[in-house]
Amino acid sequence: MVNLVSEGIPKDPQPYHTSALSREAWLVELILGHPDHIHCELGVSACVFKEITLNLQNHGHRSSKHVSLEEQLTIFLYTCVTGLPTRHIGERFQRSNDTVSKYFWKMVAIFASEPFYSKYISLLFASSATTVHPYI
Repeated sequence: MVNLVSEGIPKDPQPYHTSALSREAWLVELILGHPDHIHCELGVSACVFKEITLNLQNHGHRSSKHVSLEEQLTIFLYTCVTGLPTRHIGERFQRSNDTVSKYFWKMVAIFASEPFYSKYISLLFASSATTVHPYI
């Protein structure tokens, strides 16, 4: 039988998510901080973030028992902007991979349907009359 303590393995499990900026603390920092910071991290300004949140609420979307609607939206936007895998997003938000995945896909479903799709999603080639800028 192996003695876990003598092998350098702690007897009690050690918490994994221990960052000081856990869960919503990072979002509060983004909203209250420099305007370019939230835009860099989430791809939207603070006022657009608030508008989207209000629109979600107006269409019946709510916070869950443990994750606010604002954090759900932040998980989605941060994942879209960074392209990081779920485990890295989980580390940023101090959430489990299952929680991150659940709320990411919840927001995908919301934004893929009306009225959000037509309001917030714009395709570069939405019509055949659209031309590509020569710089591109």
